[in-house]
Amino acid sequence: MYLGKDPGYVKENYEEMLKECGTSEPPNWKDIQYMYYALYDPAAAKNMWNESIVPEDGESKAHTYHWICNLDGLGLPDFSVTADTPLYSVFVKNNTRTYVAYNVSSVAKKVTFSDGKAITVPPRSMRSQIARKMRF
Repeated sequence: MYLGKDPGYVKENYEEMLKECGTSEPPNWKDIQYMYYALYDPAAAKNMWNESIVPEDGESKAHTYHWICNLDGLGLPDFSVTADTPLYSVFVKNNTRTYVAYNVSSVAKKVTFSDGKAITVPPRSMRSQIARKMRF
């Protein structure tokens, strides 16, 4: 997720890569490049994806498509919100935040986010919760 900390840079970097290659789409590692671009514009990355793409060694079509579709559905990472656990992410789309946390312990854990949101995560589980529209 950290690569998405500056979506504008993602776009700039991706476009520079295409320029350097002299192409309008990645000449290789399309799966990885589209996953990266999804950190700027997940809907566009989803539109670029097609079944003919051969995944880079160690990657799979399922993982690539899952990554892109989830960013398209949840939105981009929101780094303005932190949590009291290292295994979390917050996403924002259309002014709605989705909070995600993973609990590796054998007991339920309450995860509190810096904006006051809290969720209880069952043992050895991941939990997500959608918040109401954000106020600005």
